[in-house]
Amino acid sequence: MPRVFISYRRSDEPGWATLIYEKLKTGCEDVYFDVKSIGPGANFREHIHEAIDACDAFVAVIGGGWLGAGAESSRLFDSDDYVRAEIESAIGRDIPIFPILVGQAVMPAPEELPDSVSNIAYLNAIELHPALVDAQMANLISTLKATIGAIGDHDRGVSTEARGLLEELRRRDVLPERRVAIGDRLAQIGDLRSGVGLNESGIADICWRTVPAGPFRYGHFGKLRHTTMSFDVAKYPITNAQFQSFIDDGGYRDPIWWREQTNEFSAEWPPVPKSSAWGKPNRPKNRASWLEARAFCRWYSQVSGTKVDLIQEQVWEKAARGSDARLYPWGDEYVCGYANVNERVIDVNGSYLNKAVAVGLYPHGTSPFGIDDMIGNVWEMCYSADSSRDRPTVVLRGGSWMDGPSNTTVFTRKVKVHHGSSVGFRVCRQTPVQ
Repeated sequence: MPRVFISYRRSDEPGWATLIYEKLKTGCEDVYFDVKSIGPGANFREHIHEAIDACDAFVAVIGGGWLGAGAESSRLFDSDDYVRAEIESAIGRDIPIFPILVGQAVMPAPEELPDSVSNIAYLNAIELHPALVDAQMANLISTLKATIGAIGDHDRGVSTEARGLLEELRRRDVLPERRVAIGDRLAQIGDLRSGVGLNESGIADICWRTVPAGPFRYGHFGKLRHTTMSFDVAKYPITNAQFQSFIDDGGYRDPIWWREQTNEFSAEWPPVPKSSAWGKPNRPKNRASWLEARAFCRWYSQVSGTKVDLIQEQVWEKAARGSDARLYPWGDEYVCGYANVNERVIDVNGSYLNKAVAVGLYPHGTSPFGIDDMIGNVWEMCYSADSSRDRPTVVLRGGSWMDGPSNTTVFTRKVKVHHGSSVGFRVCRQTPVQ
């Protein structure tokens, strides 16, 4: 049975939250409700994160005062707000979120929420009514069991060992060398994390993260830009396993995916794929040119029915930094152990792994939208800001395993594109920018 975390604002409809807790207890294995779950003297914030780590589902109780009122109307924009911290933790851990509206509340609009939690505005919410609450909660419990059963069976089906390894990755004190070992062990026993391998159809299982429309800061000087619509970005760069599905399906033998007439392949057809420098299936594909990356996108768009492409660099930067002018996905200061970069540039005792590692090994370095590995590990090929549909040009963003922290900020870019062991790519759906 599912284990559920209940998030609510103490000053907003506490009676409804208690009722939801009592109802969920009848059909769930364990229900975390802070008032009843935290012992005397326990560290509140640490306890919250540990509890969310152990849960299968996250229920957000939203009442009329959830956003705050009067002087507190922007409390979710306070980075220390505990409700915001709870939701960010759930998003960063890929835990399904179920909003429940109580007291005639309405779902907030994306612009009423900080970037880091704005995706919940797109979730379908349950509107609880006093006369229907028993039936509605029974339906919610059934939905939780069905949803978590499908997700949980997929995750826990690997083994208890795999679940333990993933939980270990969430600890901040885990050294980079141990993270590499965890990634390699997951590759050995079967890495079934969403977005890393293949789906039931044998093609890339891409885990999408939605970045909402709206203003953002761009470049070193933080110039104002605006995305006109929301867009989806892959949680991870394309992995070796995902790119191999393109190769195995004859992607390098079918000219329909290779439209550019360039000198790169003029002397050789069909083109020959290069093996990645590090071939484990859950590591990012590298040593592929931008022509190969575009061919993969065309093929995947056809076989999946979902149109994807490389990312425009403006879109990439918003996905990496959110709407503010931060230097790194997590803030303005580099934090050792938050990305696979060459930390010895700033600290003689810092980490330098000297290679690309499995995707998603640094969950504390995720972007405000829950997107992993936006800096370090491999540079990512993006369309440049001055590209046109007829004459696309490519730049590199984000830095790699061989670059120091000062060369891996969210606005770092390389104009001279190479296709070595430090370069990969990530895909995107819908990229309108002004």
